[in-house]
Amino acid sequence: MKKSSILIINPLTSGEYCNQRLAELGYAVLNFYAVDHHEEYASAFNNDPFAYKLASKNNIEVDIKNIEAFCEANQLKLITGFPGREFNYEYSNLLLATLFPESSNRQATMSFRCNKYHMQEALKQCSLPFIDHVNFAKQNYDESTQKMLTDFLERHQKIIIKPESDSALNHGVKIVSDPETMQEYIANYQSGEYANANILVEKYLSGQEYYIDAASYAGKTIICGIGYADKQVSQDKMKSVYKQALSINDPMYTRLANYTQGLIKIVDMRYGLSHIEVIHAADDNIYLLEINPRVSGGNGIINRMNYLAYGYDQLDAFIALLENKILEKKTQNKIASILVLYGLTQIEYQQFLEVIPNLQSYVEHQVYKIFEEKIVYNSLQDASIMLLQAHTDLEVISQERVMLLAQFDPLGDANNANNL
Repeated sequence: MKKSSILIINPLTSGEYCNQRLAELGYAVLNFYAVDHHEEYASAFNNDPFAYKLASKNNIEVDIKNIEAFCEANQLKLITGFPGREFNYEYSNLLLATLFPESSNRQATMSFRCNKYHMQEALKQCSLPFIDHVNFAKQNYDESTQKMLTDFLERHQKIIIKPESDSALNHGVKIVSDPETMQEYIANYQSGEYANANILVEKYLSGQEYYIDAASYAGKTIICGIGYADKQVSQDKMKSVYKQALSINDPMYTRLANYTQGLIKIVDMRYGLSHIEVIHAADDNIYLLEINPRVSGGNGIINRMNYLAYGYDQLDAFIALLENKILEKKTQNKIASILVLYGLTQIEYQQFLEVIPNLQSYVEHQVYKIFEEKIVYNSLQDASIMLLQAHTDLEVISQERVMLLAQFDPLGDANNANNL
């Protein structure tokens, strides 16, 4: 008898977590690497410890035949699938539409889900709050484009400039408040993973940022987690990122859940998982920052936080929708949060390991980059530790967070630890 299976295309964001949870829910996983010419993907394909994995030949017809042959040889019955990362989303969308023509997102609306310019345009067309924006192709940059950008900067005083697609973890993102910095960014715009992406320029907004995780199937969507996110930056250094899941009784939870249900319909996200980032601005409007049409990241740690807070995660919700069953919510009654620490040295990491047995709120941690010595500059890509905390008492989490920020401040300065 063939095993019911889920296809995950590019399982790089939370691949191990998805494989583990789907196995617990009764499904095998075929992990498909659709950008195998990229060094990171090739390394992942070679090293990921998955039972079923297959590399793309970058030809849709060949890939379909290889997937079908692989499933036949391994007694897998593919039911549905979803992307595990936003890169190369166009190919992922096409592959899913070809394999599952009756249960996949439409090709015609694909750009609303993977292109930040078209996301804002979709909101604009629906007369909903959107971030003022312009875009251009670098190869078409000329005097008229320069004047358009100069006028845009003068109008808003502060802007964000970035690739309009295929970027993650703030790759290629720059906050700009003067023409010189803007021109320097354009002159040095790198190709990399977003080689063909246009440049997007948006008005800079200040306010409280939130994340929303969701799962969708056949046009029905379940909200799997909502929380606020704070980033602390000082002297061009990332100090920390703090995320905390909101209580479902929080009025902002209800407001953001309703916003997301409408947003999902606008971008036509009928199938799959999504990690959405928004900002609650000073004018009291909710503005979309971006949609990531994939499972939530952090190697599963955000889904683990949601599970502690709400009793279910994106995989629980997706399978409940797939099987047309009522989602079983296992109430945890925990306040759950994530603290990301940056720029830790080897000595500081050893000190961290000595501290965590004494933390009442400690659940688990993940290790990323540990440095030999203090670095002058770091960014969102230079996270050292991602710590998951949970407790019934928020004060316990807060006190332990302040203590950690004081001890592991990348500037050696805890003056702003209480600002988070």
